Amino acid sequence: MVSNMGKVYLARDLAVDKLLDYQNPDGSFSGAVDFNAWADAAYLILLHELGVEEDVEDLKKDLLCRMKEDGSWGALSDGSQSDSDYKSTIIAYTALARYGENMEKTQRWLNTYNGSVWLDPYTEMLVREKGEKFFFPPAVLAYIPSWIGKVLGYLHMKFPKVFFWSYFLFPSAWTRNAFPQLQIVGTRKNGRRIGIVTKKALELLERRILDAQLRNGSWFDTILPTIGAIYALHLSGYGKEAECIQAGLQFLRMQKQEKGRLNRFDLTIWNTSLALSSLLEVKDGKPEIREAVQKGIYFLTQNQGISGGWAFTHSNRELPDHDDTALALIALKKAEAQGFTVAKRTIQKGYGFLLSRQNLDGGWGAFDKNQSVKQPGLLPPYHVEYGHELKDPSTADVTGHALLALSFRNDRAAGEAIGRARNWLMQDRAGNCWYGRWGLCYYYGTSRVLLGLAAAGEKQTAPYVKQSVSWIEHTQNDDGGWGENYRSYYSKTPVIGKSTLEHTAWCVLSLMKYKYADRKAIDRGIGYLADKILAGGEASYAAAAIEPACYEIYASVFPLQALAEYEKYISGK
Repeated sequence: MVSNMGKVYLARDLAVDKLLDYQNPDGSFSGAVDFNAWADAAYLILLHELGVEEDVEDLKKDLLCRMKEDGSWGALSDGSQSDSDYKSTIIAYTALARYGENMEKTQRWLNTYNGSVWLDPYTEMLVREKGEKFFFPPAVLAYIPSWIGKVLGYLHMKFPKVFFWSYFLFPSAWTRNAFPQLQIVGTRKNGRRIGIVTKKALELLERRILDAQLRNGSWFDTILPTIGAIYALHLSGYGKEAECIQAGLQFLRMQKQEKGRLNRFDLTIWNTSLALSSLLEVKDGKPEIREAVQKGIYFLTQNQGISGGWAFTHSNRELPDHDDTALALIALKKAEAQGFTVAKRTIQKGYGFLLSRQNLDGGWGAFDKNQSVKQPGLLPPYHVEYGHELKDPSTADVTGHALLALSFRNDRAAGEAIGRARNWLMQDRAGNCWYGRWGLCYYYGTSRVLLGLAAAGEKQTAPYVKQSVSWIEHTQNDDGGWGENYRSYYSKTPVIGKSTLEHTAWCVLSLMKYKYADRKAIDRGIGYLADKILAGGEASYAAAAIEPACYEIYASVFPLQALAEYEKYISGK
């Protein structure tokens, strides 16, 4: 046991207070997210294209502040914590150069850079001038009905070597949402004559974009598709005063945070589910905790999609995903077990959606069912293997959350789904750990799996489980914490880094579920968390969404859960 439990309790209470500060009046929880310079540079390019002056100076100033000494921009927003990144550099260079900034230092870096210069089509559509060649999906693909893509996805699951190309016609949900913008911009920019067939396809794509705009003015409640949609509509002849463009710009302005940079998205469902799960672990919860939980339950139940699933944000209910659905179910089932009232219909619909979305291989992807498969372990990034962002295969972290959600049920359907998921997870290991796609990265994936397996009743003595527990124990840092470098996201093996609040909390939470786990390692991890919280520790780049990110709320929500569960752990509960 930690020698100074008073310190642990003090840190726990401080974490509670800080987490409650993230709650909104509607019961949801919000927190800033930070990736790299890409979104802000893209926004600056869009404003230049539209001839809009608002926000320009703040964006320029912030981009220049994030430039590294050699003139490049890093893979992370804080360039001092990451290596130079070609994609971030080229889009920041393009944005600032269009406003006449002196970019000689960056030009020298680009001239001497000898790494990969491959760019994803979304970046290319913004940085290329009219007439420059770049890859984009042809506009005529708009005529292909969606059911054909789904059939191809199923065939890809069955015969991946034969139908390896299927995800180019039926890509991941987030890529499908970006296709109309890419198709319009690419066609308008390439300088070729537009024939009648292509013209009709462009009209169809334009209508799809307009129909997809949400009430808050955004597209899919996120920055990237909103910037792309406005850009595509502008090239289609819509002026900056058009209602659809004004609404989109207003959404972008609302996402401004400190220093003028944009918050890519507000993960209200995700954050709320995590926050409730943590608060519900606090022993003898104060009245303010119960009130916060009650408000959070109401928010989740009111924002369930028609399908029964939950999206990552409440404004985009019609794009539910499996990870958010699993976390919402976990939070609601925990609340129900503690006497809170949760509508049974809400729970039933949620489980119905989750069970219906299991892939043929036994795992769960993020948004789609049977869209693609991957090799065990690492899912290579876009600049290593083209097509990474087009795939939505089963991943260990989402599957681990699904197991945890299904563990609350005791019926045949859940049992069979758990069995298939366990079999898939045994095949997906990367050595003694698992790769996580939506968190950084091997600690995240491994912790999600170990938590899910423990809750679902897997034998604690199963060799593959013991090996993963041992891997966590033997990679603990000298300061008692755990940490992983952002490069892990692009590596076939873990890249251990300096300790962070998030990684340490994930590892401690996992170890506490296994009776044979090293008690001293757990105590040291808890000690690290308590010291770090009391010293005002902040969030790190431990999150991920196709690329590494920093989610501000993570530094409160996960350490709180670890500290709260530790209190039960030492009492033998």
